[in-house]
Amino acid sequence: TFGGQSKSALPGSRREHLATYLVEVRRAEWVHWASISVTLLLFLWNPWWLAMVFVVVVAGGNAPFIAVLRNNRVRLRRIIDKDGSSA
Repeated sequence: TFGGQSKSALPGSRREHLATYLVEVRRAEWVHWASISVTLLLFLWNPWWLAMVFVVVVAGGNAPFIAVLRNNRVRLRRIIDKDGSSA
């Protein structure tokens, strides 16, 4: 939607393809963190307990995606670093 690449499959196996994919994975992780942080604005006009419910639900919904993206980011970083040191 916003000009990024699909993250359903690796775009290629070359180092530059993986580096581009790594940028997309980082961006996706930041988007999930941003969606959690935006819920903090709910404290401005909702009772604290209701805003807290929203924060917990949104954080719980985004946590699995953040975990997967972070794992993929670490794995990609290792592959890129390993490929760079052997070249």
